[in-house]
Amino acid sequence: MRSGDEGHVSDALRHIGHFATEAGDYARSRAALDDALDLAERIGDEERAGKAALELGTVLEYLGERERAHEVSLRALRAFETLDDPYGTAMALVNLAIGADDLDTRGRHFRRALEVFRTIGYEDGVGLVLNNLAGDAQKAGRPEEARVLLDESLVHLRRVGDRSLLGHALFIYAKVHLDLGEREAAKRRIDECLEVAAEGADGWARMRALEVLGRWHAEGGDAELARRSLLQARELAERAGDKHVLAGVEKALAELGGERLPAALDPGSGLVRQGDEGEAA
Repeated sequence: MRSGDEGHVSDALRHIGHFATEAGDYARSRAALDDALDLAERIGDEERAGKAALELGTVLEYLGERERAHEVSLRALRAFETLDDPYGTAMALVNLAIGADDLDTRGRHFRRALEVFRTIGYEDGVGLVLNNLAGDAQKAGRPEEARVLLDESLVHLRRVGDRSLLGHALFIYAKVHLDLGEREAAKRRIDECLEVAAEGADGWARMRALEVLGRWHAEGGDAELARRSLLQARELAERAGDKHVLAGVEKALAELGGERLPAALDPGSGLVRQGDEGEAA
């Protein structure tokens, strides 16, 4: 096969991986993107290798393969810096931030990516980074800071119409509202997130919305509805192979039932990546 033909095959595999990711089929996505990256590297095509590595890094994070995700994301960063591609460089930095073990490193990568996205005028990227920074602030117990970040993110994402990132922002905002005791506002965000997920057949946004809906019901005193929502979220997470969401849902279910969480699923065990709020990349 000629290198030009192999390049087209690599592109096709990357597209298969992309659509599989959107459908929540991470195992299929990983296989296709692995092949796309291998083929691009075999023919020495840095641009194609960078694109495949970028998407593969995101999928590996979803699958909980953090060490390989970091390695692949560094591969993407090297490719895009060599090509002097600011968009690709910023996206690789986002992947590295999502996989980072400490908030300082995450913040450094995110701020650098945000600066690039603002410079090139890429609003989807601005929203992506703001969502992640808001998720970090929410987890750190700074809901008012998260609110400011999300308000800006929503302006960008509603303007560009990115439904996936919009769903991402909405479920984080729902958690912020719950942290602030704003139950009605939280329910509106959850409902909108579910609508956005349905419109785009976005299984990831739906599972996250159901996870937060479980918390909403639990805090309202309805354990049975909370359990139903969480079981639906767990089914979607298991189907997708998303270990981060699965760990959070299992923890919430254990708390509802008063059961002890298995150590392998404990978010404190290192399985869960900080920043899936990061999701996502």
